[in-house]
Amino acid sequence: MTIAQARFNLIPHLNLFDMKKAFLLIAILGIFTTAQAQVTVNGVDINKEDIEYINLTAVCKGFGCTKLVVSIDYGQKVKFGQTQTIKDAEGKTKTFNSEVDALNFMSKNGWVFVNSYPVTIGGSNIYKYLMKRKNK
Repeated sequence: MTIAQARFNLIPHLNLFDMKKAFLLIAILGIFTTAQAQVTVNGVDINKEDIEYINLTAVCKGFGCTKLVVSIDYGQKVKFGQTQTIKDAEGKTKTFNSEVDALNFMSKNGWVFVNSYPVTIGGSNIYKYLMKRKNK
């Protein structure tokens, strides 16, 4: 037996089709893991920024307030007409079912609730939520 034959015998015989399925599964899981770990505001993933505190504001979207849109202030400069809403992987505004849904999303992305307080705008109270980055 030659050295090349001995090396070949040490490598298990893998089915190429099974290897393709395994690679595809790993790639799909990687995409979902990456997408879940992003909180994007105006094209900036705030999880990668050197910030400790953010201010989250939830505002009703649509008739009957069935969904909420969340804006995040992390101390960034905002141009006139620019929104501070959270965007999904496709760049669309992410909506939430409730404030708690938004807080759970932020918690999964490494943020901890600190405090909430009302701000009166036009006779209505809007609640703001102060959040802090979890300790690493």
